[in-house]
Amino acid sequence: MAAIVERALRCGGYVLVGLGAVLLLAGGSWNNPRLPLGTVAFVRQGDVWIESLPGGDARRITTDGRNFAPSLSPSAQWVAFRKNEGEAWVAQVDGSSVHALREKRPVRHLLWSPVSDRLACVAEGSLRVEDADGGRAAALVANDPLEPGTGVYEIAWSPDGAWIACLREVRRVVPEGEWPLETSIEKVPAGGGKPVDVLRFPVPVEDEDGDRVPGNAVLAGWFFSHIFYWQCPIASASLMADGCPLYSLGPEGNGFELPVSLLYPDSLSISPGGKRLAVAEGGDRRTWTEKRITVADLQNGRRRALTAPDTAALSPRWSPDGRRLAFVSGPNVEGDGSGEDASQGLARRRIAVMDADGSNLLALTADERYRDECPRWSADGGYILFARVDGVRPTSLPASLWAVPSTGGSPVEVVEEMSPFLSESDPLGLELEYYGHREWDRYFDWAPSEDRSGFPLAWAGAAMCVLGMALMGAAGRTGRRSPAAG
Repeated sequence: MAAIVERALRCGGYVLVGLGAVLLLAGGSWNNPRLPLGTVAFVRQGDVWIESLPGGDARRITTDGRNFAPSLSPSAQWVAFRKNEGEAWVAQVDGSSVHALREKRPVRHLLWSPVSDRLACVAEGSLRVEDADGGRAAALVANDPLEPGTGVYEIAWSPDGAWIACLREVRRVVPEGEWPLETSIEKVPAGGGKPVDVLRFPVPVEDEDGDRVPGNAVLAGWFFSHIFYWQCPIASASLMADGCPLYSLGPEGNGFELPVSLLYPDSLSISPGGKRLAVAEGGDRRTWTEKRITVADLQNGRRRALTAPDTAALSPRWSPDGRRLAFVSGPNVEGDGSGEDASQGLARRRIAVMDADGSNLLALTADERYRDECPRWSADGGYILFARVDGVRPTSLPASLWAVPSTGGSPVEVVEEMSPFLSESDPLGLELEYYGHREWDRYFDWAPSEDRSGFPLAWAGAAMCVLGMALMGAAGRTGRRSPAAG
């Protein structure tokens, strides 16, 4: 009887170890991502493509070669994109139901609700919303097209999708000689209703040429309970290109003046929980010089610079657990910083991570053949997706997408080619990059997967191997206790 038990345990152990080894290989390793990383929408030669990462079959959504700026919905079942000179289109990610929004004009802004597949778009100063399938279309803010320079300029959804913040210019009746436009931040019920005043800005002062340029503020986003915006003390497009102070505005009108940064969405990142803000601090429009990652405490306004002065650090991004920051790290190009020096600075940009206090700095990429930018965390924090450009020609437009383990390892290419649409008004793609800042949202969008079903294969394999060895050990002990063994 003992011999039968011994053989059964030993055979079971061999089976479990064998199956475990197979699962370990199938599960992959940190250096070869096989778990579901989510869905990516990207532009290749002017057409929108959808692919499940890593290694899924890429699906071509458009065929006319005139599309850009793909944006995935919260469910990742729809993709919005721009066509031609900015018309808004939507499609399901399986390639069906491709259609234009009811707003037929080129749109200034196109944003998904954070909680539903519903779009807000701004065109010629008016704000409209509609579902991805075209239903429930509604005009929230109307604007008179005969009033140039007025209407909605910027928008941001509230985290719960109930409100839309608007940066708006309205014409007011004033005595002759006074500035007639008033800038304000309002919030509009996403389901329709009367706008609510949030903040009214003072009348802009004249710039160096004696002109008053409307739009001296830009919305940065609505995160948790605070609305963030940049404001330039003088209404000048040139001065705003060199950065402005960032401000937070709470529900009770409370907030802080935060570090000066360039007016790009990827200049800042809010931590999970909303207590800290990471900012690429620095006001010079040249992104290769004098940029540092600074973290501000949104409860007391205190700031701390985390990166060294000899580094030009950009695009901070919090990990899902709020313990680490990913960012773009490059050399700080001093002096004039133009021509060959600037080009070399761009070519040496790498992806790095550090702890939330600036410690444990780790460079994740180091390949001199590439310029690396735009880090994005996977849902579980295990990987970072990033964009790569040819380092020999760091301003070239084609790019690729890669994934790298966030604790270090070998990067793996996941999308071989991305190439943007170049319109007749910008045939050289000059609008895609400004002083070293690449408009990556014109190239791709990524919806990280919450599905962990792929990764546990390796863990299950390891567990089966351990259990199998335990069974074989038990078989050995059974054999030694058996009278037949003596």
